[in-house]
Amino acid sequence: MSVVTNILLMTGFLDETQPVANINSALACISAGSLKELSSDVGGPKALESNLLAAAFNHLDIGNFISIVQCQPWENPENVQLLIQLQHEDRFTMYMFEGDHLIPVETK
Repeated sequence: MSVVTNILLMTGFLDETQPVANINSALACISAGSLKELSSDVGGPKALESNLLAAAFNHLDIGNFISIVQCQPWENPENVQLLIQLQHEDRFTMYMFEGDHLIPVETK
């Protein structure tokens, strides 16, 4: 049976190629697939002025994934936003860095 987890990762407008490559390498090690860059595949006459990556994973260990994202050498961690939506949830949970840790952002 499938258990899908939707992931969106936004990293601001600076080049964060190495952390994303590291994340995709770690995902490849667990045969999970990879994040896909979507910044140039959006509607409207312009490209996004930030990096947007997305993926849908099956049976993803969310704690492990958050740890993988968290331990990367981000140039500007304050610009990293990780959104996770579990199957059958109506909305995403946003995680942002507080110090060295990704924590869920409180929303109402």
